[in-house]
Amino acid sequence: MSQGRASTTCRLLGVLRPQRLAIAAGFGCMIVLAVATAGYAWLIGPLLHFLTSGKVEGLGAMLPGLDPGSLDRSRVLLAVPLALLALGLAKGLAYFGHFYLMGMVAQRAVLDLRKSLFERIMRLAPQDLLGQRTGDLLSRFGDDLRAVENALHVALPTYLRDSLQVVVLLGLCFVLDWRLSLVAFGAVPLAVVPLTYVGRRLKRVARRGQQSVGALAGLAYDTIAGIRVVQAYGMQEHLAAKFDEENRRWLALKRKSLRSRGIASPAMELLSVMGVALVLAFAVYAMRDGALLSEKLLSFLSALALLLDPAKNLGKAGGFAIQGLGAAERIFEVLDLEPSVAESKQARALPRFSERIRFEGVSFRYGDRLVLDGVDLEVRRGEVVALVGPSGGGKSTLAGLLSRTADPCHGRITLDGIDLRDALLGSLREQIALVPQDVVLFDDTVRENVAYGVEASDEKIRVALRAARALDFVERLPQGLDTRVGERGATLSGGQRQRLAIARALLKDAPILVLDEATSALDSESEREVQAALDELMKGRTALVIAHRLSTIRDADRICVVDAGRIVEEGRHEELLERAGAYRRLHDVQQLRAGGAAA
Repeated sequence: MSQGRASTTCRLLGVLRPQRLAIAAGFGCMIVLAVATAGYAWLIGPLLHFLTSGKVEGLGAMLPGLDPGSLDRSRVLLAVPLALLALGLAKGLAYFGHFYLMGMVAQRAVLDLRKSLFERIMRLAPQDLLGQRTGDLLSRFGDDLRAVENALHVALPTYLRDSLQVVVLLGLCFVLDWRLSLVAFGAVPLAVVPLTYVGRRLKRVARRGQQSVGALAGLAYDTIAGIRVVQAYGMQEHLAAKFDEENRRWLALKRKSLRSRGIASPAMELLSVMGVALVLAFAVYAMRDGALLSEKLLSFLSALALLLDPAKNLGKAGGFAIQGLGAAERIFEVLDLEPSVAESKQARALPRFSERIRFEGVSFRYGDRLVLDGVDLEVRRGEVVALVGPSGGGKSTLAGLLSRTADPCHGRITLDGIDLRDALLGSLREQIALVPQDVVLFDDTVRENVAYGVEASDEKIRVALRAARALDFVERLPQGLDTRVGERGATLSGGQRQRLAIARALLKDAPILVLDEATSALDSESEREVQAALDELMKGRTALVIAHRLSTIRDADRICVVDAGRIVEEGRHEELLERAGAYRRLHDVQQLRAGGAAA
């Protein structure tokens, strides 16, 4: 077993540690099951001999200390079936016990993994997920967790249960006749090398298969999410061909997997048949010389027959185990992602914002690209500061750093003199309300979307909706506050979605407000409605406004022009126009565009 696979196996078994009592109870049931199975083989020889010959001497030979002369045939006819019935009952109860207990162990382990996976993704900063495809991440919750569930629910109990049965039945075979056992199982070591090779090949194929499933899920998600663009640009055939290519790659991997897995069962069957054939050939000579009792031969053959199923099951379980380990590796890859933004051990709760926000020499990189370069900025309580400038200049990054979706590479950001890196994330983010350009609404009711993260009565929700100029259209919806808005608010217009986001921010009642291009994607009529709602929202709050349309920030207390990661100009609207600098150029360009559009 390779070091990586061994490590994955240990980590996966580590997930089961909290359930060690249930596993121990399940293992106890497996021991009873193995002993009861061996009991069948032990009794079957003398029973068949008794039924065919009517003699009870064989029972004395199989049960040491028992005097055959003391046995009554009628009592034997009653006692042996009762013994078989008792063994059957014990075996049935033990099977149920191990199946239920180990099944619940697997389900609880998958529940814990799913919970850990979800919580880890929520802790990661947006930039930590930049290299991850959404569909591939979702496949961790789907196909990968199902493969792990099969490994824990099918493969692990099979290995434990059937290995025990194999060991007990092998022991019985050696007790019955060690010479027959050597003949029967002498060829088993020969199968180790080819089966090990098959296992390694399956591991590689399973890993690539899980990656292919992730790629298919990612492609399907991207297509569904961008279906309008796909259709508008006529990309259906191209994407269908791309999906078909990946689908065929997945099929080729499955073909290799099926070929490899298909070898294991026939190999075990062939070895079993060879063992039985050799045993029968040897037994003929042994019985002819009087060195072997027919009762022992019958019990030995029964044990061999009972060995066949668990041996084959072990071969089949290998496929589930290998697929599960491959899937577990992919799950642990996500669980091992360390959040780039984390709380320090000395982090403390922030008091409610009361004085000023300061950006002190803040620099930030995305990979090798310098996005912010030594930015200094102070925002006082109650002040509205607008950030304008060309796309890619660093405006949104500057605002994102305030809520610690990332940390600066150099410099620091303070809230009332406290470095944000020394604050508890929850106490920081509860003081900031965000209204983004791309509004995120969830496939839930209007009520749940507006009161997101806040406990609020319907009356408070309506007050927030009224202030956001949204109550009228909400009351016209089929179920009012109980109307589901669809995935990402698909049943609403852009302006309606934006006003619900503003109502959400109003209800949160945070002292700091971040508006990220909140009106840039709206038509003129929707913009007027949303701008009126934003004006209401900004009353009495400290606001950082990222704006594309300069007309929306004319009344800001201060306007900062951000270009190439630096603040190149700062002042009020009229002051900046008079300077005839970068802001004036942006203003003139927009005026020309507006004039051209009007013409």
